[in-house]
Amino acid sequence: MYDPSGFPGGNIILDFMRLLGLENPTLPSPPSGYRNKSWGWKAVEFSKYIAFSYWERLRKDPPFKRSMFNALISTVNSTCLASKSDWLGKAPVYLDEQEQENLYLYYERDNMVLKERYLPEFNVTRSAEPVHWISTSTYDIPPEEFNACLNTFVDNLPPSLRQELF
Repeated sequence: MYDPSGFPGGNIILDFMRLLGLENPTLPSPPSGYRNKSWGWKAVEFSKYIAFSYWERLRKDPPFKRSMFNALISTVNSTCLASKSDWLGKAPVYLDEQEQENLYLYYERDNMVLKERYLPEFNVTRSAEPVHWISTSTYDIPPEEFNACLNTFVDNLPPSLRQELF
């Protein structure tokens, strides 16, 4: 729902500062080479694949869950995947337009109360268009990328668990 393109300069902080009347605020720039560490759609889909594959044991075995979680985090943050597109970066939006509308309407009254209390002169209007959901799944990840990710995941497992599962 909060797509950077909906804010001046793509920055929610600048938008908020302008709302407070602080025109042309200077913000520090991210360091060169900065990359958003949020999981992209491929990382989310791969994590769902792991979760569905080992659902029963993940629910019942906390040490197993911890090992799988650590391997998953290491895999997604690995340099081999970080250099590929859609593993890190903008997270997927799974709310369709009706769900986004329902969410907006659910909080609309609270937002109006906050507006009246803190920003009575501010015109609160809904300006952002809904973010369109793009349906993706594990099957949309190219097989060579998926297999490379799976191999990295297996390598990141503790040796005893790697031997047991694979």
